[in-house]
Amino acid sequence: MIKSRQQHNKQNNLIIKQMNKAQRAISDLISKGITVLNVEMARQKPRIEIQAPRSELPSETLVIRGTKNGIREDINFSTLNGCIIFWKI
Repeated sequence: MIKSRQQHNKQNNLIIKQMNKAQRAISDLISKGITVLNVEMARQKPRIEIQAPRSELPSETLVIRGTKNGIREDINFSTLNGCIIFWKI
């Protein structure tokens, strides 16, 4: 299926909005002394991986516990400026 110019513009605008959200979130994290490890823009909301923060993030945190290759792993999720923030413990 061939996309029209309007569909391309809509997609481009969505990507620009996601990048702006990610840039604001990254700036906020860095200003709090948090190290950003990775940014993924392929989903509905940008995903930002950080080192485990020394202090709590202002929003609620969800912890998912699992086992990967026999190793127990905890992954924490939070949100900031419309982005998903996550870190491993």
